[in-house]
Amino acid sequence: MRDILRVGEDAYFIGAKLAWWDPRLKTFTEQFLKEAERKNIKFYHIFDEIVRREGGETIKELNKRNMPYLFLPEKYATNSTLDFFGDQIVTWHGISLKKLHDDVTLFVLRDKGLADNYKTWWQFMWDSLSKKK
Repeated sequence: MRDILRVGEDAYFIGAKLAWWDPRLKTFTEQFLKEAERKNIKFYHIFDEIVRREGGETIKELNKRNMPYLFLPEKYATNSTLDFFGDQIVTWHGISLKKLHDDVTLFVLRDKGLADNYKTWWQFMWDSLSKKK
């Protein structure tokens, strides 16, 4: 999350599960979102279906913060997610709805070309999911 602020570019997410809203991160997440807003960093989420079903008040908060999102069909749900921004691709494994597991795996890859390619794939998913609304 600090890297997102440092890089200062829009961030994209695939398979997201609101892990930033893990109660243990509450104070940090609030500060992070304020700083991201100040830096005009936008967030674009493709969530797992569980977020639609059980995201509750957090979805309302995303709407207030103008953070666009769509949902993957249930059959594509995993306990992993991808975040990418600038030249970074962050792969997470071991997350669930609003929770980072104690044994979470986090892998960061820095390569501008790959990050741009991930954004292209993200855009394809976004466009495909948008048509199914």
